[in-house]
Amino acid sequence: MSGLPESKLGTKAHWDSMYELEVSNFKEFKDEGEIWFGEESEERIVQWMEDYVSNDQRTSANHAYRVLDLGTGNGHLILRIAEEADTLLPQPYELLGVDYSEKAVELAKQLAEAHDFQKQVKFEQYDIIKDLRLCDRTWDLILDKGTFDAISLSSDKLDGVPLNQVYVDRIHEMLSPTGVFLITSCNWTLEELSERFLNKGFRIHSTVPVPVFEFQGSKGSSTTVVAFELAN
Repeated sequence: MSGLPESKLGTKAHWDSMYELEVSNFKEFKDEGEIWFGEESEERIVQWMEDYVSNDQRTSANHAYRVLDLGTGNGHLILRIAEEADTLLPQPYELLGVDYSEKAVELAKQLAEAHDFQKQVKFEQYDIIKDLRLCDRTWDLILDKGTFDAISLSSDKLDGVPLNQVYVDRIHEMLSPTGVFLITSCNWTLEELSERFLNKGFRIHSTVPVPVFEFQGSKGSSTTVVAFELAN
């Protein structure tokens, strides 16, 4: 599996700058910012949750269904889930969105308050690569919509290991034994993601259909959406 070329999209400075502007735009114009990969990508995730998550029977009064949105950005995805939580999620539930950009978390909190979801959804600043606190507990559903893509564009390493490899290990540590990791990517194909995750103790749980285009006899899609679970 070859790496991606280095890009500013893989730097924290880029995202801090972008979300600083979006915080300003929301304050002045009530512009809530970009929906990463568009509204259609969120619809596909919601539909997948209706199919695979809503009827999960493993929760109880002592165990809430725990959802973690990695690289939450403005929080639009997990706020959408909160809006439909009564039908999408087993009860009780816990929703947490995290991002390594302080400005992203600031914007997400403002949007949660604006839509009166500040009690249902928590937002916190975490760097999943360097901060291991998220591994203290396990999660039933982990969402990634572009975060692995961005990390893969970084040339940085941790103890000599590329950050996207470290990321896969972190997911393995955080996912509950019966949990699911759902990733949306615009940079990696299903085969490439499978190579990365299946070699690290995962197996495919399910895939999400996406629009397919054809160009000069070749078929492809702009995004890949696949769910992984622990192999054992």
